[in-house]
Amino acid sequence: MGATCIALVGGFAQVAQAALPTGPTTTGLTGSRPGATALSFRISDQVAASVDVATGNLLVATQGLALPGVNNTIPIGETYNSLGWQTGSNSTAAAYNWSLGLASAGSLSVVGTNVIYTGGDGVTWKLTPVSGSSTAFTSPAGFKQDLVKTGTTGYTLTDRTSRQVVTFNADGVATSVADRNGNSTTLNSYTAGVPATVVSTAGPTGARTAALSFNGSTLATTITQTADQYNTRTVKYQRTPPETSPGSRTLPETRRPSPIPAMT
Repeated sequence: MGATCIALVGGFAQVAQAALPTGPTTTGLTGSRPGATALSFRISDQVAASVDVATGNLLVATQGLALPGVNNTIPIGETYNSLGWQTGSNSTAAAYNWSLGLASAGSLSVVGTNVIYTGGDGVTWKLTPVSGSSTAFTSPAGFKQDLVKTGTTGYTLTDRTSRQVVTFNADGVATSVADRNGNSTTLNSYTAGVPATVVSTAGPTGARTAALSFNGSTLATTITQTADQYNTRTVKYQRTPPETSPGSRTLPETRRPSPIPAMT
């Protein structure tokens, strides 16, 4: 079986929204910003990087696995933004400045009365509550999606063009991504910041399922796809403890995906 190795440096109107984690106070600096000029270069077939000319943000995107879908493949990977807001944790899969991209679903957080949407590539948008409404939010210019609060159960984010609907629970993590025809990729049973499985919309059960886990002892996030007894593909994101420079400035953590057995 072949192997690939990657090395790189580096997811309101009502009080009930307190279940959402605290997000960034500044948005619009990271990810693939609409209309932004970026200098792009490819590191390998699974790793690409770009620098935003306006903000100076370095974006490093990795694709660990891709599940089959009815219309498109479903990507699973991680993205680093040098201006990212995420903080690391030894008890969850969270790492400094990294976003876990699961079917490009993203996540929700909160700052004051506003909801912050962080996309799968780390792009951030601030949505403000509509006056007099307990469910509706106003999207910022350039963000062509609509966020609605669904009672106490969570939120939905609908793309105006594709009609894709992402469903989030009350903790701000995605539980499903459905296309305009109702074909739904599901993200199930979160533990330590990652779902136990991501199940896509096409193919045999094994091929359409990615199993995820986080090991608190090794600080490794493992993603596995098993097509059959002969074809298993695994990617591991290994985190090292953060280093500090003089002045106690925290530098980005390092994640090193382990060799990935090839599908045969």
